[in-house]
Amino acid sequence: MGGLGRGWVASWCGKDGTLKLTTIVREGQDRAAVVLDLPVGWDGGAGTRPESDGGSDANPAPAGCDRYYLDVARARDLLAASQLRLLWPAGLTFAETAALGGKGEPLPVRRLLAGGPATLAVLGDLVEAVRLLAECGDGILAAPALVPAGAARLRTPVPDAPLCYVLHGNAATVWCRQSEKDPNQHVMTRIPAMRIRTVNALLGHDEPLYLPASAKLSFGNELGFVIGQEARNVPAEHAYRHVAGYVCTNDCYSSVYSQLAADAPTRINSTMQIGDKATDGCGPVGPWIATAEEVGDPHDLILVTRQDGLLRNRSHSGAYIVGVEEAVERLSHRFPLLPGTIVSLGAAGWDGISDEPVDRSSGRSVLEVEAERIGVLRTPLIYPEAEEQAAREGGSPYIFVGSVDGTTPLDRWEADDSSATTLTGLPAPRGFWTLFGNQREAAENEIEQTDSPELPAAVAYPTATLRLLPAATGNDGEAAVMEVLPDAGAVRVTCHLAMVIGPEPAYAEPAESASQRVAGYATLLSVQDAGVEERLALPTTDYERRFATFFGYCGAGYHALAPATAVADPGTPAGEAGRAVVLRVGDRVYAATTAAYRHSPAAVVEHLSRALTLLPGDVIGLGPLGPAVTLPAEGLADGVAVRAEIEGLAAVDVRVRRAAASG
Repeated sequence: MGGLGRGWVASWCGKDGTLKLTTIVREGQDRAAVVLDLPVGWDGGAGTRPESDGGSDANPAPAGCDRYYLDVARARDLLAASQLRLLWPAGLTFAETAALGGKGEPLPVRRLLAGGPATLAVLGDLVEAVRLLAECGDGILAAPALVPAGAARLRTPVPDAPLCYVLHGNAATVWCRQSEKDPNQHVMTRIPAMRIRTVNALLGHDEPLYLPASAKLSFGNELGFVIGQEARNVPAEHAYRHVAGYVCTNDCYSSVYSQLAADAPTRINSTMQIGDKATDGCGPVGPWIATAEEVGDPHDLILVTRQDGLLRNRSHSGAYIVGVEEAVERLSHRFPLLPGTIVSLGAAGWDGISDEPVDRSSGRSVLEVEAERIGVLRTPLIYPEAEEQAAREGGSPYIFVGSVDGTTPLDRWEADDSSATTLTGLPAPRGFWTLFGNQREAAENEIEQTDSPELPAAVAYPTATLRLLPAATGNDGEAAVMEVLPDAGAVRVTCHLAMVIGPEPAYAEPAESASQRVAGYATLLSVQDAGVEERLALPTTDYERRFATFFGYCGAGYHALAPATAVADPGTPAGEAGRAVVLRVGDRVYAATTAAYRHSPAAVVEHLSRALTLLPGDVIGLGPLGPAVTLPAEGLADGVAVRAEIEGLAAVDVRVRRAAASG
């Protein structure tokens, strides 16, 4: 390919091998954009100079330059015009611009990342052509593709990230602090401890974080990386082939949910923390994706955290125990890391910096996390007492913070007709949760063996672990194949009643209307790999075993969901007969009823939406019904027939078997 053979790395916007890729909102769309610094006085025509946005100095342009954001799709269309083709680099056929989409198509960052180095090479040539046009040619022709920094509205670089995975306990400093509670706790052994942020938590540079009234915020700098080309079963030595670049992430933590479970058992309290990290806006990521050519060694970066200009923490990315290579290897062997996946390596220094603003009475504060050679990610905090918060009471921060030019984040999601959906008219799931401790006999029947009678204990899992079965698979359809990993141990099988959120999102939903945010119900079959726990190095603690248990649910397609049905009454409230449930494993039959649940669907929606937005299409499994059935490891080679039935709903019919080991 012509664009790959000409040293394209040297043609980035900064002329020094650098690229900064992000998302801006323009023309009612989330559009890929590249930071482009042009000399002051370039011939761009009237009205193209950047205007101050009141805080553009967080990441200033180099001396003598003005900063712009290059709208990649618009620049592509400009170069399609005949008068600009002369600028296209020699040796690159114009047909290769198809890597950047067709003329007039919006271009989201995820599409660029999915193309890998070949697409980024074409993007580099495009940026260079626009830069030459602006600096040496007719700048007025380039102006329509350039958005002045003062007029640009940045979003998180990948606003529709398929997964935001946060490693936990990944540095010695964090371990020392955590070990005060548990002296036997080990540093991140074989289990990348699971914390997942759903897309409602993501914020971009300078987007405000509106704190819930009951929040006690903590925060801290964490280095993140973004997946480019999809990563499956990637060995550590090839990990960087799948890393598109690096981002700053701020590990904001609301404590809204964990405060409710302060006196609950450790497993319940720890699970509630997932909701704290998934609280709307508690996952700032940005200010852009800086490519590897710019960052260099990701394990040799100084990380700084500031609040209101005051230094709160300083750390070094060399402190991470599990680095980029090992994180890609471990995670990609469990489930596919799709383009745009964000992985945060966790805290390298102090974990959980307390919120101490200079002047809380002002109703505002400013957080900054900075990573050397990446940039500064700034997050304005708006406290509950502020006028802006009062004016938006009851509204979803994810919706109103992300709304630009009359469009919401939901409006701007890229349409994808190929995406499977749970229910007609709803989008593909952006969030996937399951409950544990919700069965009345949870201590005896559930894998975690922990009751949660007071609060729904919800765990977020990667949507890549959720498999949506087609309508043909069900009561009379052919069994689908559910493959577990080649190194899986014994497999435990459970049946859940799942609900699908819709048709509207749910935020701070009161009990009386919570059931109206459920579009339908479906049968969910989950498998859990006990081999993750079996491989733990002894001695172990409850902390390690807990994450091993949950990580065992993380496998590609480990949760099979039948097509949803619009059912008004799922029969789960206490005291009702409920719907009959049957789990058939080989020639064994296990019976249960949906009335065994402690918490009704409405109660779950009310609880989960307390401080985070549940989006249309999201799936929530209400927890196991009946016992977890163990499939011995030695019986998985040929596969075991498993069927989950819930009265009035489509069944899940699968054959669980072990995948063949690769090469």
